[in-house]
Amino acid sequence: MLMGRLEARPVPLVVVGLLLLYLLVAARGGGEEEVLVHHKEEVHHKEEVYHKNPHPYTFTLNPGATVCGEERVDLLVLVASALGHGDRRTAVRSTWGAGVQGVKVLFLLGSQMEDRVDRELEEQTREEWREHKDLVREDFVDSYQNLTLKTLGGMKWASTYCRQASWVMKTDDDMYVHLPHLLLHLSSTHPRPHRTIIGCVKNGPQGAPQPIGMKGATFPSVHPPFTAGAGYLLSGDLPSLLYTTSLNTRLIRVEDAFLTGYCARALGGVTREHNHLFSCGQLVARDCDMATSFTGHKVTPERMVRIHSVLQTDKCQNP
Repeated sequence: MLMGRLEARPVPLVVVGLLLLYLLVAARGGGEEEVLVHHKEEVHHKEEVYHKNPHPYTFTLNPGATVCGEERVDLLVLVASALGHGDRRTAVRSTWGAGVQGVKVLFLLGSQMEDRVDRELEEQTREEWREHKDLVREDFVDSYQNLTLKTLGGMKWASTYCRQASWVMKTDDDMYVHLPHLLLHLSSTHPRPHRTIIGCVKNGPQGAPQPIGMKGATFPSVHPPFTAGAGYLLSGDLPSLLYTTSLNTRLIRVEDAFLTGYCARALGGVTREHNHLFSCGQLVARDCDMATSFTGHKVTPERMVRIHSVLQTDKCQNP
């Protein structure tokens, strides 16, 4: 009889409320702090699984949306430069990179090693930034070995802040780019660019000549067809696609082969066009040669000024 009375006794409402609250919290996986921890672990796990080559670097100098805004951009030019190459950047700004309608020019930089910071160079870089606001800088070490990271930073920037660009060009700070000649060609031959890379294609049947051995046999290619990094064009839809693809592609230090070769192959559906007016590495023999070329290789700042001056006249009409 005593057991019967105990079983029949009603459970207090307070106990029922506490029980329901416990079940609700358990179903949600704990309090807010615990949920956030699980969420962070899940994101980290996804990066480890799916991102073979993450790009975890932060922009330390970034002009952002002020460059392209809502304007029409026919060509965004990303110039790979080095911290100590201020004279080259000055030459580009005053020559081929100056005031061409529909064109935006930016310089890609890295950072110094934390334990080897040149304070004077840092101050010069900050002063240059304050004056021109055309530097895109990330916090990886600025070195020749990290050119691939520099190019990927440029692709990330373009796909974030200048998605409307019809074309994106990657070039170097010792190149002369004949922008009016190039833009005229693009407008007449590629009015609606789509998944296209144009430049000096290496390792391809229609591309640059391959090295020849002593017995007349060409050297076997170790990379898929790619476009020489001194200067190549990407249709505006490719920077975002190639950057995303790069996150799951094994990184190599040869930046042009990595982006326009391996990443383009992994992405698929990309057309590479070889054009002999893009430099394949050869030097500019005469200043007037740039009148009929798109890019010229290994041009000093002094010669850049001279070539630009010559092209503004009619001296190259009958070279």
